[in-house]
Amino acid sequence: MGNLKNMHDKWVDIIIPTYDNITQLSQCVESILYHKDAWPIKIIIVNNGKAPLKDLLPPDPDIKIIDSSVNKGWTGGLKLGLEHSTSKYVVFANDDIFIPKSSHTWLHDMIRVLSVQPSCAAVGPSSNCVMGSQNIWAKTKGWASYTSFLIGFCMVFNRKILDEIGGIDDSFYTGDDIDLSIRIREAGYKMIILFMVFIYHHGFQTGEKVHGKPSKPGGWNSRKMSDETNKHLIQKHGFIRWWKTMCRAEMPSETENQRLKNSIEKIFSKCSHM
Repeated sequence: MGNLKNMHDKWVDIIIPTYDNITQLSQCVESILYHKDAWPIKIIIVNNGKAPLKDLLPPDPDIKIIDSSVNKGWTGGLKLGLEHSTSKYVVFANDDIFIPKSSHTWLHDMIRVLSVQPSCAAVGPSSNCVMGSQNIWAKTKGWASYTSFLIGFCMVFNRKILDEIGGIDDSFYTGDDIDLSIRIREAGYKMIILFMVFIYHHGFQTGEKVHGKPSKPGGWNSRKMSDETNKHLIQKHGFIRWWKTMCRAEMPSETENQRLKNSIEKIFSKCSHM
């Protein structure tokens, strides 16, 4: 139990860029605050919009609001938030996620995995609205798995490794999570999906508000946007790295993956008896 107490010595900063999405931001923040007794946190909200958030969100000492003079977008918001963050682990979170009561220990669980896996740069949860193996309807086994990429709706980072790989590239306005994933793997680190943690994600809220729906040319998640994102990623990293991340990933062996699952099951089986 002593080790668990030591892990609580430092808080975790949760960075949430937002753009006039008051209803869902409020629900998101309230759901995070509801569970804050499980792990010490500070919520850093980067206000890219015009809404006076200080008047609209609960007056909580663990909330810091940074008003941007212009809409810096998602990546610009993360970059600004990181300038105000000093925690060892940092969370990037969309303003349209919701932490259900069943995921009371969501942050504790992901930080615990990250803290005992020194080769791991980031951990992500499962969700209802996310691409890849993090989706709850994907064919997955066990408590956890290595992955070739994590989606940025909710990612927990080892800040030291994040800085080591170059932080946020704000030339991306979409695809930044894939860019980070490629750089993590190129630097020799791993990423883990913790399937036992579920976070609800509304999805596409700000993107469709700013860029329009997929049916609109160039709209959010439209074919044009996807093509432009992939082109940007390929220009930066080369086709092979992009392909091995998104299409034909070179992953750890089944033996190594099984060792990860056994390690994590052992961690949490011990926790359940504390």
